[in-house]
Amino acid sequence: MRDGRSAIPEHMETPLALLALIAVIFFVAGIVKGITGMGLPTVAMGLLGSLVSPLAAAALLVMPSLITNLWQLVAGPSFVPVTVRLWPMMLAITVATIAGTAFITSGHSNGPTAALGAVLMLYAIYTLLARPLSVSARLERWLSPAIGLVTGMITGATGILVVPAVPYLQSLDLSRDDLIQALGLSFTVSTIALAGGLAWHGEYHAGAVMTSAIAIIPALAGMAAGQAIRARINPATFQKWFLICLFALGWKCCSGRSCKIARVGDSLFVWDIASIAPPLKFLSSGCFVRLASLYLSSKELHPPITMRPSGDCHLATETELKLELSADAVDTLLGSGLLGEPVSVDPLTSIYFDTPDHLVWEGGYSLRIRTVGEAHVQTVKTKGSNSAIFARSEWEAPVTGNTPVIDYTTPLKAELDIDGTASVAQFSTTVKRHRWNVDQDGSRIEAALDMGLIVAGDRQMQIRELELELKDGKPNALFILARRIEALVPIRFGVVSKAERGYRLLGEQETACKSEPVHLDRDLRVSGSFQVIAEACFRQFRLNESILMDRANPSALHQARVALRRLRSAFSLYKMILVDVESHRLKDELRWLTGILGTARNIDVMIARVGSSDIRSYLLEARDSAYEEVLNALYGSRAKALMLDLNEWLHCGEYLTLPETAEIRNGPVVDFAIEVLDRQRKTLKKRGKSLVEADDEHRHEARKAAKKLRYASEFLSSLFTSKQAERRYGKFIKSMEQLQDELGLLNDMATAPTVVHDLELDSHPDAQSLIVVGDREKLVNAAQSSLDELMERKRFWRG
Repeated sequence: MRDGRSAIPEHMETPLALLALIAVIFFVAGIVKGITGMGLPTVAMGLLGSLVSPLAAAALLVMPSLITNLWQLVAGPSFVPVTVRLWPMMLAITVATIAGTAFITSGHSNGPTAALGAVLMLYAIYTLLARPLSVSARLERWLSPAIGLVTGMITGATGILVVPAVPYLQSLDLSRDDLIQALGLSFTVSTIALAGGLAWHGEYHAGAVMTSAIAIIPALAGMAAGQAIRARINPATFQKWFLICLFALGWKCCSGRSCKIARVGDSLFVWDIASIAPPLKFLSSGCFVRLASLYLSSKELHPPITMRPSGDCHLATETELKLELSADAVDTLLGSGLLGEPVSVDPLTSIYFDTPDHLVWEGGYSLRIRTVGEAHVQTVKTKGSNSAIFARSEWEAPVTGNTPVIDYTTPLKAELDIDGTASVAQFSTTVKRHRWNVDQDGSRIEAALDMGLIVAGDRQMQIRELELELKDGKPNALFILARRIEALVPIRFGVVSKAERGYRLLGEQETACKSEPVHLDRDLRVSGSFQVIAEACFRQFRLNESILMDRANPSALHQARVALRRLRSAFSLYKMILVDVESHRLKDELRWLTGILGTARNIDVMIARVGSSDIRSYLLEARDSAYEEVLNALYGSRAKALMLDLNEWLHCGEYLTLPETAEIRNGPVVDFAIEVLDRQRKTLKKRGKSLVEADDEHRHEARKAAKKLRYASEFLSSLFTSKQAERRYGKFIKSMEQLQDELGLLNDMATAPTVVHDLELDSHPDAQSLIVVGDREKLVNAAQSSLDELMERKRFWRG
């Protein structure tokens, strides 16, 4: 943590604006409880459930609910008799609540949110319309535990403590004071059990306790205010309108949250908070809270949903296709009239700012001020996935001059604790932008062609890129237009933003780009997770392809081949949803391109083994020929068509709509990940069962299974973020690396003679230097030992 940054322990950081909002919610809930004698947890869960996930809301609820219900419990005269009478129900509530928290802590916010809404609506309808019931003493004996079990399961799953406990307790033959005390007992037991269940699953930590404790004061103040109001209004009328609002709140939870949320990394930005629920409409005056950010673990966040602007700070998303062009292609495109007449041609100058140690960029953002004529516009963007097609959040605001304004209207202040005085200019871009509005099959697309320079100190880089941004319509319209352009001039998909190019200029020149960590949101559907993984693999390939085309080198070629192999593995891992014809064709094409790179890679490996003999000269000539073949393939029409077909299929392909895969495709990604990892582990265990007795072909199959498990682990590990899972993942990957090294050497021993033969070097006197030498038996035993050790490792994807 950076100096000067305050934080609540266990990854929960809550700015004052959000604390104020939470305080208002609990004050309102306290008023309801003061007037009606109950409702604090129900109102608080309903309102908080529109702001954060039910899991986070339940954690915030614990302390104020416990204190206010203890107050209600001890205030009555019949604590012991009521407890003796209702202990079976209380015991059942405790057991069922702890069990039910498995649902709310499952990592999926959509299910608990919908369940919360359904319970709110059910409770409101029942209380408004149902007639009072009466339960006899004979029925009470067995009905109390049953009601306790149902209440506990609902409490654990949604954080709502009242259903069906409240209607049931009202149906018993209890005096008014005993009923109030019985309700207090039920709510107290439910709250303690809820806290216990959350703690059992590791979701009620010190940060949650502290934030929850802060809410006690406004809750108690609200109760006192409610009791004072009670004497001046008709409680029955108040309760009726309260239940109507409660029903509306439940409907919103079921049909979709009304607040507008955008995820940036692990942060949640909430806009137009006044729209959360009717009881909070008065907050809209004076722009009480323009922006609140909640820094929670990924399990506690809602999935990203629609974003909208608020005030002077503009929040938007971009869905765009970035294409890189050569100088000749730019001239041809401009002279073709394909896009029509440009609506504008403007010179644009942008200065990118950051702290001296690049905290903005490392934090996941870029900060620039763009000058157009006399106007200056500041933009903060998330780095996003930087893939060919991506949704990217950005914040724009007019500024005076080239001095950044960093406040709570951007995430830089709330998230990174950075202010304008800490930032300095890093690099600049100067481009001429041609802009067109294109109608493509009923979809509106903005095309922007930028030509110019990025300048960082004494280094500079040419910019020639065409961005196709979808303004309205279907994403496949972007590809239709891209194909029309590709028929006219050569294009390549761009995966690097101007900001990233500038930061690359500031650093050392890269000779290769390794795979980057893949981040998967636990709320993603299975198909969405495949798209994220495939985009990451494609990005790694394109970065290394660009290096290869500029200055061919073994490292870039190796990493480009790794990217393609990872992508092919992703196809295999997700084969249950990739059953369409195009997916199989694309996988075959990827195998073809991988093979072209593999031939050159084999020669690079051979060269690394030999000394200065004349066989090295022969290998260098063979490598030049192989690299020429690689470049011919990359520049060729087949590879370029593959890249375009792959990206269009990835985002618009038939696999996304096939009815036979709908259940799996739209299912929860965490369950799918566990199944995939279990399956790949089982396959490796089966194929590596007896490496000592197996032949080279079977050991090669074990090696491929190990690679698939390694790639699956890297792709899916971000879904399992507990400290225990991270520790297990580190040990698991370390064992995987050891096993892969040993299996790789065994494979080199087995395949080297074939490679030598393919190079027609069998008769060369120095050919033996190309053969991998080693104690095969010792290496096989070591690989078997590593495999056995890996199988004994605890699986990071299981608790």
